[in-house]
Amino acid sequence: MPGPDLPGDSRLKGLRAGSPSIKRERMNGGESNRGGTLATFSVSGLPRAATVMTASGALAIGVIVAAVGPARASAIACGSTITASVRLTEDLNCTADTTGSGITIGADGVTVNLNGYQILGPGDLAGTYGIADTGYSDVTIEYGAMSNFGTDVDLMGASGSELTGIVVRHLTIANTGVQDGFGVYGEHLSGTIIHRLSISNAYVGVELVSCQHSAVTHNYLQDPFYGGYDGTGTANRWAHNTLSDVTYQGIVAASTADAVIRDNAVNGAGAYGIEDQGSDGVTIAQNVLNDLYDGVYDFASSDGNISYNTGSGDTYGIDTYALTGYAYAGNTFENGQYGIETDLPTSEILSGNVTSNNSEAGLFVYTGGAAGWSATLSYNTGNDNSFGLYSQIPTSGTGNRASGNMKVNCYNVTCVTSAAAAGRVRSPAYRPPAAMAIPAPRARH
Repeated sequence: MPGPDLPGDSRLKGLRAGSPSIKRERMNGGESNRGGTLATFSVSGLPRAATVMTASGALAIGVIVAAVGPARASAIACGSTITASVRLTEDLNCTADTTGSGITIGADGVTVNLNGYQILGPGDLAGTYGIADTGYSDVTIEYGAMSNFGTDVDLMGASGSELTGIVVRHLTIANTGVQDGFGVYGEHLSGTIIHRLSISNAYVGVELVSCQHSAVTHNYLQDPFYGGYDGTGTANRWAHNTLSDVTYQGIVAASTADAVIRDNAVNGAGAYGIEDQGSDGVTIAQNVLNDLYDGVYDFASSDGNISYNTGSGDTYGIDTYALTGYAYAGNTFENGQYGIETDLPTSEILSGNVTSNNSEAGLFVYTGGAAGWSATLSYNTGNDNSFGLYSQIPTSGTGNRASGNMKVNCYNVTCVTSAAAAGRVRSPAYRPPAAMAIPAPRARH
């Protein structure tokens, strides 16, 4: 039997195209490339030469700086390749260098201590890097500031030759352009720590591609287009980060395995707070997600969990599509349009979630009228929404409660029968008219 008229804007959502690397897509002239195709720039790590070849074929001659023993105070020039640890004694002004790197790492085990000083770049230009490491492990970059490079910190390993022991910490990264550049970009890293950075006005704050067992923690990202992006990674952790005024996406896991995204705070009108695309075993937990288009948007993923997240004022608190084997537990979303919506679920379990004061639906299982989908709902609460706990298919489960919802409290959901659960508008005996039609799905933006 068709249910009562559906929440107003519900529809089957198509997959939005994802890329394992925003930077590569931008360099290849993809949709996210605002301003044309980026050129590439390669810096050699030769121990006794600082001559490098740019993408255009021109030579760039730098300076090799070597220090003996622990980091020592050094005055170095833009374009320097360092083979031992250094500590800056003054700002490094590279605003006139439009083709290369402020500092290039040239050996394993190097520490670059900015010592409270800053490296200044020429702007969001292709092939400009504040500090570039293209093949060395056990490198630490710390304690200072960088601004106005195409990529402020660039860390490049290779498949089968991952960089290990990389630490990037206590940096302030700022760009004067409108959401320009990449704060930190890494490929093929293992065990990297990115900790306590302040990044403002970046196109992408932190991007990791094909990295594993790395941690991005306790960072503050202000006004990014993308906050953090994890593409094809394994067991990376994004935790205790604050992302404010996000334009498009806060933290994204794209085709990852066993990522953990927890204890972050994200806000940004019209943005996606946390997005998971085609991943396996992802945990999205204990995040605070306010005033977003989607607090959590997850599609085509499997065997993950979305638990104990909270949000207020989101268009969708949790918004999922075609997930398999997912668990949603203990989430609380209120004062938005939809608390939780899951589309085309397979063997999903929703338990202990609380939704209230949402203008459309508290918890909504949507199938577009199609059969073959399954969900278990237990001990969820949906109060004072337009629709309470509503499913287009019969669901299993027990102990759900809904009251005070304007159109219906529970439909195809087993709810506790009590005066409190009956709702103020509809009696327990209410049944929707058999002829009430289900609207056709509409495309999602």
